[in-house]
Amino acid sequence: MTTQLYCKGGKYCGREYLDYGIKPGDRVLDVGGAVHTFGPATHVIDFGNEHKGERYGRNAQVGGRTFMQGDVCEILPTVADDYFDFCYSAHTF
Repeated sequence: MTTQLYCKGGKYCGREYLDYGIKPGDRVLDVGGAVHTFGPATHVIDFGNEHKGERYGRNAQVGGRTFMQGDVCEILPTVADDYFDFCYSAHTF
């Protein structure tokens, strides 16, 4: 069976059809995904709005995940090497 990845859903359309090789228990980082968080993400880094937890005027949607607010270049050096099993970023770097 062939899966069509083209759809009319915008820049995040089709990502749920891809096999990223993520296993249960993996620590998955989404950089910049507070509004459209990558499904398997366990951790999210995003600027957000310091006072409102927003990005682009929309509330951060990171329920159940560890949310690290700030600059990825300042946050990542504070995380242990090899801490994350998978890192995802769309339209951020």
